[in-house]
Amino acid sequence: MKIKCVILAAVLTLTGCGNSNSVDVALGEGINLSVDGTLVREYSKPGEQGALKVNNIALDYSTKDAEKMITKELNKLGYRRKIVEQSEAVYKVHYYKKNWPVIGALYTAQADAKAPGSRVSIYWKVNES
Repeated sequence: MKIKCVILAAVLTLTGCGNSNSVDVALGEGINLSVDGTLVREYSKPGEQGALKVNNIALDYSTKDAEKMITKELNKLGYRRKIVEQSEAVYKVHYYKKNWPVIGALYTAQADAKAPGSRVSIYWKVNES
């Protein structure tokens, strides 16, 4: 019995190894976007046209790879993308789906050149009840 417990514990430990963090971004109406990364900050930002929900996420890949990954997930949810701004410092994309609020994403490279990776701010208008 002890051997079975030790083997089970070892399997469970190894199962958790190598898995990256995953952030589930709740876009509302039961729609969730799963992003491989670490949630840095989540907040609401008031604006003239309504409040925006913002999630800042740290990622282990380049801005282009992060954008490809998030675009692939949003395509599965029926969204299409439009590049709004593209420069060395910033990559800004809007994702559109008919009858749904626009989802924006602002991709930036990590400030520390020694630490590969990027940050993404995902934002969308919050439905006010």
